[in-house]
Amino acid sequence: MRHLKHPRALPLLAALALTLPLGLTLHPRDAQACEDESRLCVDTANAKWEPDKTMSQSALKRERKKNKSKPTSNLHLTIEGGRASVFLDGRYVDTAPLKSYEIEAGKHDIQVRDGDIILAEGVLRIPSKTDVRITVVHP
Repeated sequence: MRHLKHPRALPLLAALALTLPLGLTLHPRDAQACEDESRLCVDTANAKWEPDKTMSQSALKRERKKNKSKPTSNLHLTIEGGRASVFLDGRYVDTAPLKSYEIEAGKHDIQVRDGDIILAEGVLRIPSKTDVRITVVHP
């Protein structure tokens, strides 16, 4: 083995070769794609996603007032296969991925889009004191 200059190179390469396949099987959710026909999957048990629904401005106001005193949650949103802008309650939030975006508990209009293409939209009910993880599939 003259071509390997460092004496630990071979064991290191062998360990790497063994751990790569193991790493892929440790996270089954990563291996599975979001299969919801609305292209948005919620990985949080108490959060509820209602695709293709919207809330009126008066309903959004009532919801904001009702949820103001509730503890907040954290929203994590990732996009599979592309990029997208995230809008909550009609307001631009940021470009995905979102990591630990603080959000009030309750119902929220959510729209995820790439330019003029709407990838997902609907109403998301967020429980208080929870990390809500969302995956959106880009077509």
